[in-house]
Amino acid sequence: MMNRQSSTWRTGGLALAILAASLMFAAAPAAFGASTKGTGLLVTFAARVCPTYTDITANRARNDIQESLRDLGEDTPYADGQAMDPAVEAAHQPNCAPLPGWTFTLGTSYKTRAVSGPWGSLSIVTGAYAGAPTTLASPPLLDQAGRPTGQSSAGATTIELTQAQANQASRPNSLWVQGGTPTDPILYQQHPGEYGFGALRCALDDLNGDNVEWVGFPSGVKHVFCFAYYVSPPPTSGTIVIRKQIQAPAGTAESFSFTGNLSFNGSGTFSLAVPSGQTSAQQTFIRGQVRPGEPPWTVQEVIPPNWRLSGLACTSATGASPTVVQPAEARATIVLGASDTVTCTYTDEFVPPPGGLLIRKVTYGSTGQFGFAVAPSGGGASVTASAATTSEGEAVDASPSPLSLNAGTYDLTETAPASSAGRWTLTAVNCGAGELPVTQPIKVSIVSGAGTTCTLTNTFEPLGSITLAKVTKGALGTTGFVITPTFGKPGEIHQSSTTTKEGVAVTATGDVSHHLTLGRYLIQETTAEPVGTGQWELTSVQCDGKDVPFAGGQASVTLTSSAPDAHCVFTNTHTSKPLPPEPPGPDTATLTIFKHAVQSTVTLGQPVTYEITVHNTGSGTAQDVVVDDQPSQSATLVHAHPSQGTCTQTQPVSCMLGELAPGTAAHVEIVMIPNVAGTFVNGAFVGTSTPDPSFTGDESYATVHVKNRGTTPEPHVPNFTG
Repeated sequence: MMNRQSSTWRTGGLALAILAASLMFAAAPAAFGASTKGTGLLVTFAARVCPTYTDITANRARNDIQESLRDLGEDTPYADGQAMDPAVEAAHQPNCAPLPGWTFTLGTSYKTRAVSGPWGSLSIVTGAYAGAPTTLASPPLLDQAGRPTGQSSAGATTIELTQAQANQASRPNSLWVQGGTPTDPILYQQHPGEYGFGALRCALDDLNGDNVEWVGFPSGVKHVFCFAYYVSPPPTSGTIVIRKQIQAPAGTAESFSFTGNLSFNGSGTFSLAVPSGQTSAQQTFIRGQVRPGEPPWTVQEVIPPNWRLSGLACTSATGASPTVVQPAEARATIVLGASDTVTCTYTDEFVPPPGGLLIRKVTYGSTGQFGFAVAPSGGGASVTASAATTSEGEAVDASPSPLSLNAGTYDLTETAPASSAGRWTLTAVNCGAGELPVTQPIKVSIVSGAGTTCTLTNTFEPLGSITLAKVTKGALGTTGFVITPTFGKPGEIHQSSTTTKEGVAVTATGDVSHHLTLGRYLIQETTAEPVGTGQWELTSVQCDGKDVPFAGGQASVTLTSSAPDAHCVFTNTHTSKPLPPEPPGPDTATLTIFKHAVQSTVTLGQPVTYEITVHNTGSGTAQDVVVDDQPSQSATLVHAHPSQGTCTQTQPVSCMLGELAPGTAAHVEIVMIPNVAGTFVNGAFVGTSTPDPSFTGDESYATVHVKNRGTTPEPHVPNFTG
């Protein structure tokens, strides 16, 4: 489900004067809308240098994909799906300074930890585009629409994407950026020993902490930011290898956990799993040398039940890394030397139970409590036990343990916990000397005077699924989607869709989006491929046939046990309207929508008039405001009249209202005739291309009672529901 871990606005009329040496193009960006050759999609690259790693905030997923030589500082300040923001970066990296003269490279793919040196091992882009954007001393700071804000952006440079690059950017995970060059990602040849990699985050991608991120534009956005952070002076890198060896009967499988400061996982722990049929596993860590005053690297094994540590030894390739091993505590302390490799080998011996049957439980995908019943195969009374897992991949002994059984053959039956969120599947059974068929009951042989251990592994398959589709009007194009869970471990699902006929929905493809854990997900649409001089505007989002609010190209769905599947259709309309001449102010807005029915009761066949008001109570202008109106029952539309902009005269009604300045409002009058008697509910939903943190509540409903003909209407009492 998750990428690289197992977590997508308008045209204008500004020409940017950028030094040719800093561009990857032959000329500066053309005036937006002035030529069909310009894409109007801008990327600002900014570089910063910091005194320590802890002066840099981490990306959303704290894990060992991170390529800095020491762990970073505070957790990310960004919410899921939030684009990179210069103000946020400045506020949370106050000790970091602009770094002019730094080079970036764009490419079509990437390669993990492809180039190594005294500065570590870093990922690079592949399929690199010609040229390299280089940061300048103090270029203008642009807003999300690409217009000057009147401020400067020190240590940065802005480029306009070519058509080929823009087409790549329309799909998530397609247009990649790195700091430095593919052969020299830290610019070591120009600045030997001066800088060390800290972090990179770009546009919508701040998931992992490696030296490559993808560039995508939130729906409607024309300008995004990439920030790279470096440390000076940096440590020289070294390598620490943690190796696990086991002494156990053939077919034994086990996962061993380790703690300390060696791993950058949020919990500080990592695991080495030795699968059935193998006797060892290992993980390599590229870390900084331990300089005077810095803490050493530490690692300690958490020895699982029925195992004992029979050996712990660490070796240094060059002898430059003093290491202390404490076998009694299963701990190693490593003072890593520059360019050295230290290998620490933990050897564990399996200690079988003295007799009877030991049942162990391992789960993946979730945790839970499992019951077990063991009965003689020829018939007789059964004994029971249970085990509750608390961490994925870590074995837990059943209680009571071991079960005292006479010699013979037994049937072992497992009962998985009931769950409305998915189903458990028994995926592996390992008893004694090897694997057994994954069928129940499980046949277990007990030998007199010898214990038998059975490890049962279960995998949880969640019920949830999300399918996405794209509809375009006015033009055709490719659009991307990023699906992000708002719970659990950070991760992303990337998909895209290319329309082939206006008005016809095309299902998005890409990463698998079924077997999802139930909960709330954000869906971020990325800007479609540029077409001529116009712009794309997101005009509606419907999930399971119901309009939902959206802002900044983002909507949300919540998967529940009663509704585990969601199907959402994003509709974009291509227009040629120009940008307003002045910047709209801060790039956030707060929209509220209120709808009421002028008549609370009507007779079947009579029209109902609805009045809809959209307010912008925020401090920033809301751009590309859309109101979608959708009745829950059959009705005939009479007309839809907005106070500004235009409305479609078909159902569901979509009104494109343009911009709303702070403190202003727009109104829509809709008249329709209900076609059924009874309670008639009509909803209104607002969307905007401007980020709006409260967009999930931007909907309002009005209820009217429709009487059959021949009844007397009740007195008029306006109904207002916000």
